[in-house]
Order: sequence, then structure tokens, then C-alpha cells
Amino acid sequence: MIGTVFTLLLLAVVFADPPTIPLSDVQNGDRLSFTAKYSSTARRFGFQLLNAEGNAIYRLAFRHTDGDTARAPCTCTSNWNWNDDLGKRQYENIDFGSLPAFVDGELFDIVIECLDGSFKTSFNGVPIEGPASDRSSYGATLDQITSIQLWGGAPMDGDGNVGIYWKSFCRQCLSFEQHTPDPEEVIEGEED
Repeated sequence: MIGTVFTLLLLAVVFADPPTIPLSDVQNGDRLSFTAKYSSTARRFGFQLLNAEGNAIYRLAFRHTDGDTARAPCTCTSNWNWNDDLGKRQYENIDFGSLPAFVDGELFDIVIECLDGSFKTSFNGVPIEGPASDRSSYGATLDQITSIQLWGGAPMDGDGNVGIYWKSFCRQCLSFEQHTPDPEEVIEGEED
């Protein structure tokens, strides 16, 4: 079986809700990735892998400005569940790490490798330092993932500030059986 790759272009910056891409049948070794253009004048941003109830199995926040939290700049990994009694999200397993070297106005790639029991996240091909490099799934299983949501990144208040531009999302299922091409195979349109 040849691995499959599909790409969904997110063509607009402004959405009524954060871009949410449905997923199904996430397997051990699958890679989810997105490309965006960084802006140093955007609010914090990130992604979260959601289950059918809309709770985050894995959330990563890029807190790149001092106004985000006292710990910024940093990455913040967590998971959360909606708490009806409190009427808000209840975050769990919160960990902080280093912020990748974003460059204002340049594209960047984030890849999330989904493994049984953990998620490994990289920035431009390099593992993100800290807990994002090998984040426990805290008991959640890959078959519970129903979507990925790219969130945040709106421009900060002020003239000339620019938000994050979400460019594309890709799912790569990398498992495949080895295959030796048949030298006798005729490819339509390429006959001698």
C-alpha cells in the first residue's frame, strides 16, 4: 500500500471560527503538518488535536510576546476538557519549553508525528526543545483524534500590526509496503 498525502489549502486569513480540519483513522506514524507565515505583531497562536467531544488531546501554544504570560516567550503544551460546572476549559498536564526561532514575515512548518502514546512536534524539521519534542498522550489514543484546529494569531492592537497567515495543512500517512516496480509495466500515455 502506498502512503497517501492530501493537502488542503487554507486560502483566507480571516475565519468566523479557527480553521478546523476533520481527521479520521489517525495511525501510529502519521504526520500532520501545517505551514504559516509568522508575524511578530500577532497574538499567541498554535494548534490542538481535538476529540469528538471537542476537548483537546494535545494543545501547543506559541507564546511569543511578553504580554502573553510571565513565562513568555515560550511554548506551552497541555490538554484540556470542558468543565460544565465551571463553564470553562480545565487545562491539565501543562508544561513549558523553548520558543522556536521564528523569523518575522517568513514561512514556517510545524510537523506533529502521531505515535502510540506520544506526539513529537518539530519546527522547520528540527524537534522543538522541551516537552513538545516528545509529549505524552496521557492515555488518549490516536483513534480518538477527530480534528486539528489552528487557532489564534490575530494581530495585536495597534496600527500596522499583522496576524499569522495560515497557508496550508497536510496529512501524510507514511506507512507503505515495499514495492519493486515491474519493468514490464506499461504506463498509459508513455508507450514507445
